[in-house]
Formats: sequence, structure tokens, C-alpha cells
Amino acid sequence: SAREALGGGQVNGQFCVFGGRLAMPNPTGNAFAETFCYDPASNGWSPGPDMLAPRVEIAAASTGSTVYSLGGRSALAFATQNSQRLLVGTVNPNVALDFVQSYVNVPDSPALDLTATWTLEAWVHPRAAGNGVDQDIISKWAGNPGASYILQIDRTGVIRLVTSNGTTNSIVLGPTLLANNSWQHVAATFDNGTVLLYLNGVLDQTATGAMVPYVGTEPVAFGREGNYPGGTLNGIIDEVRMWNVVRSASDLASFKARKLIGSESGLAGYWRFDEGTGQVVRDATGMGNDGTLGTTTGVDPWDPTWTTTAPVIQ
Repeated sequence: SAREALGGGQVNGQFCVFGGRLAMPNPTGNAFAETFCYDPASNGWSPGPDMLAPRVEIAAASTGSTVYSLGGRSALAFATQNSQRLLVGTVNPNVALDFVQSYVNVPDSPALDLTATWTLEAWVHPRAAGNGVDQDIISKWAGNPGASYILQIDRTGVIRLVTSNGTTNSIVLGPTLLANNSWQHVAATFDNGTVLLYLNGVLDQTATGAMVPYVGTEPVAFGREGNYPGGTLNGIIDEVRMWNVVRSASDLASFKARKLIGSESGLAGYWRFDEGTGQVVRDATGMGNDGTLGTTTGVDPWDPTWTTTAPVIQ
């Protein structure tokens, strides 16, 4: 899509443009964090690392592998004196989060209260699928009363989706074992009680009569339950997406390895894990549902670690 009010600069021998907004007669849309870089050697463009904060109408300066945006504005705010910068590193970083007794916490938000129709999806690289313990990928859960939904790896090593109406749980299990030490895309769709589970874009299970999730106040968490240290994952997660619509099988298969813009219809939350450093994972929808590594804003024992073992998302 056409953009305007971008910044630009040279990074590692490539020319990168970043930020900006949709080009339209009366621009009122979000400011974007995306970066796109042109490589003269290949005469082609490719996505680069996101800005730490989306900005438009900015000045820019580059030094080596870092580009700084100066001043500017967000979608609805005037210019500030704060500088924002791209992540330091090479263009097209392959990074993800490695979880061992750790998690990411996303505060409760109405946007993440998924009820009648929704989709959860993520890339996962398990190390201990089938170890006799349920391992959470995406959860809004801390036991009843008040539980909502969990997408996880069952103790037997298959995909497991649990939903709760606040008192009663329903469980849907896939038949296919996940492979350890390998990247796989997992997804679950929910349509008024009908559940479809997908593994690597292929339908894995269908079930009906599942509970519509309770609208509660628990945080969303990646890698374990939010306010309870259970269901910890032993593995790596990347590209977490939450939708308030039912994604089709063709959508899941076609877009699982493609970077989204962040403004797609029905996209309720999107965490790319592209930061590669720091204590925050940004919600790329621009709705502000950013996640914090671990239990505090500082470094703590529940922090997952950044890793370059990641799927290729283009």
C-alpha cells in the first residue's frame, strides 16, 4: 500500500524507509512501525526490523547499522522531543523468544476478550512435546472461576485447545504429534462452539460443542498461564497472532510465513517478537497491547531469552 510521511536512511549498505502512514486525502490512520529495505545488489525490497515506536512526519539520521527517527508524531499526537530508533542489527533479523520456565505477560484488554468467533495462531519450536506435561503457547487462563482459553501442547504431544465459560471447560485434542526441535505452525479457529485445529496450515481436527470463552480479567500470556506459574513451555515461540474473526484454511496456509501489515481486518493482537533485545514485545496492530517479558518490567528469572533460532517470515 502507498505510504507518505516516511523516514529513510542507509543501513548496512541498503536503503531503508520506515514509519509513515497510508497515503490518502485526509490521513487519519495509524502510524506504522514497519521498515522496508532496498538492496542494490539484488534490485529488490524486503522487510526490515520494526521501529521501537511508530512515527510519521519525522527527520532521520543513520549511523552504521542503526537509523534514528527524530521528533515526528504518532497517528493522533503532535511531535515530541523523544527520539525513536530502529533496532540495532542486520536487516531482516530472524529472532524469536526462547521459553524455559518463563513467559510474556500482556495486560488484560477488551480487544483480547475472544468470544463467539476467533482465531489463535503461532509458530512453535518445542523441545519436550509429549513429556507428560501440558505446555502453554497462548493463554488467557488461571483456573476457574475466570478461565477463558488456552492454545497449548498437550501432555501427549498433540495440539490442545481448552475453552471455559468460567465454570466448565471443553477440551479439543488434535491427533498428530508435534515434532521436537523443529518449527511448526499451530492454529485454532472457533466459530460459536465449532473448533478447527490446524498444524502447518493443514486441518488436524474438527470438534463441536466447545464452550464460548468467559470474558474475564486475566492477562494474556505466552509460554505459561498469566497469573499462575503453570503450563510452562519448553521451547521457542514466534509470530503470535490473535483474531476476532475465523480465519479460513487458505488464509492460515497462505499467510503463516508472511509478515502481516498489522491493520488487517479482524486482527486483535499481533506480536512478531522482532525486537531482539529489551523487556517489551510490541503489539504490531498499533492498539498498544504490548507484552512484558517475565513478571516485572526489569530483568527477572521469569524472562524468556532472545534467540536467532527463528522461522523465516517474509
